[in-house]
Amino acid sequence: MRLLLICSCYIVVIFSSFARAGGIDLPAISASQQGTSNSNGAEAADAAVLYYNPAGMSYLRGRQLSISGTLLAFRGKVEDRGSTGTPEPFDSSSDEGRQLGPDGVDPYAAGAAGSFWPKILALGSIFYTTQYNDNITLGIGIFSPGGGNINYKSDWSGAYQVDAIALELVNINPSISMRFDDKHSIGFGVSLVGGHLRYSTQLDAKGLQPYLLSKALNNLNANTLTVTPEVQSIINSVCNIKLVINSVCGINVGDVLPGSAIDALSSPLADVVVDPSSTASGLIEMYGYGFGYNAGYMYGFNDRSRLGLSFRSAVEVNLRGQSEWSTERLKARPVIGTTIVSLLNNGGDPDLGNFLSDYLLPDTTTKAIFNIPARVSLSYFNEISDKFDIMFDYTFIKSSVMRELSVGFAVQKDSNGDSVVLSDAKIPLKWRDSYKTSLGLNYHYDSMTTFKTGIQFDKTPIPSKESRHPALPESDRYMISFGFNHKINDNISVDGAYSLLAFADSESEYRNNCRYDRPEGDAGPCTGIGGTFRGKFYDTYANILSLQINSKY
Repeated sequence: MRLLLICSCYIVVIFSSFARAGGIDLPAISASQQGTSNSNGAEAADAAVLYYNPAGMSYLRGRQLSISGTLLAFRGKVEDRGSTGTPEPFDSSSDEGRQLGPDGVDPYAAGAAGSFWPKILALGSIFYTTQYNDNITLGIGIFSPGGGNINYKSDWSGAYQVDAIALELVNINPSISMRFDDKHSIGFGVSLVGGHLRYSTQLDAKGLQPYLLSKALNNLNANTLTVTPEVQSIINSVCNIKLVINSVCGINVGDVLPGSAIDALSSPLADVVVDPSSTASGLIEMYGYGFGYNAGYMYGFNDRSRLGLSFRSAVEVNLRGQSEWSTERLKARPVIGTTIVSLLNNGGDPDLGNFLSDYLLPDTTTKAIFNIPARVSLSYFNEISDKFDIMFDYTFIKSSVMRELSVGFAVQKDSNGDSVVLSDAKIPLKWRDSYKTSLGLNYHYDSMTTFKTGIQFDKTPIPSKESRHPALPESDRYMISFGFNHKINDNISVDGAYSLLAFADSESEYRNNCRYDRPEGDAGPCTGIGGTFRGKFYDTYANILSLQINSKY
């Protein structure tokens, strides 16, 4: 049988939530770079330059090791502004379902989100470089290009779009640089990017009821589902207010429900079949990897200034995993509900959750391809005096390649040996190209200590409130940083940095147009249940603290 429902297509947004696109970079790869708000890619101060421009390794002498750790304390607020649940099936006149949020009618999506970031997020990096000879330097970096953890409350108004997300990405990046003379050097590296993704959401049990019943009844191969007095009373009620066609109104007790009646009665019958206290949730966990490369060029004007150009390729991360649907809390009402379910279920089991997990929503394997966009960076460094250095960086990100994200589900067999097919869950992103720019300053207090500062602006790739999903409360970002480098001796130094990262207030009016009976545009069938999230994200910021140890030998 063909199933085009339940698993909301919101699940695919998880792949964009922490992608290296536009303003969604992690703000700190290393403390030495964070201190100038990531503007010193051309400075080549330590082994962490491998990430920003591998050609900069040519300016490092001997063997160098940099180990950095970062703590990020995020916090943000969200206000509901009229979110709605799953629209009624077979109704093309409206994309609006029942109202959610504190003023809505659904007790399972009526709470406030409160803080939607974790209090503390930790990450780290390690970079090592060694001179092979006077002209060639080798290096390797292990770092996180993106990742994080967002937690909402399980009963907030967007619970049917996203409950919690956790993503970890690790990049292993061996590199090589070659110095031709005092002015020209190049670098090249390859990347192995590994990822782990965990996403959970609450399922709109009330909104899904008519879809579930309609699909279940239309796949019934028995002629024993007859109209009971309870069903007859519902038919009479809806006929009295002229909500259904006359042919349905002519059905009597003892008649077998035809397909046209099932479509027309799916919504009112669902209230009889499904217990209104029912809840359900979904979990998807995936692992994967992808390959890419990076390259760079560095031009030294003189001993005091240089210009860098670097490129990181797009990376296709192939993810594979498992979907797990918690349907045990979906219960049928006593008598009529359990009777109908027992007729549908092989072996007469009256448990609605068991029926759904077997015939409509089995646990299955999942797959997806997540494209990390390519980027190109231009950076400049200049020692303007013995006391001051200035630097800047401009990075362009080809985030417009993120047009759509999709998750595929493997075909499973039900107890009767029939195929249970869930169409791909799809979401259009329609992102635009984006950029980030930063400006930094070093102040050499003395021969042992340098103080740093910098500012950074990140342009979000999200073009409008209609494209802003609650799993990605992303907007333009502003960062100011302060840092230092202190030499303990000729071989060991320490970097420290603090940054305040602020997000611009933003609005969301994200509508899932994919419906069971009305696929999205001409893209073909898709898994989705509709509904709209409306809200405002505000007072979103992060305090970032990093510490780094550098060793030369």
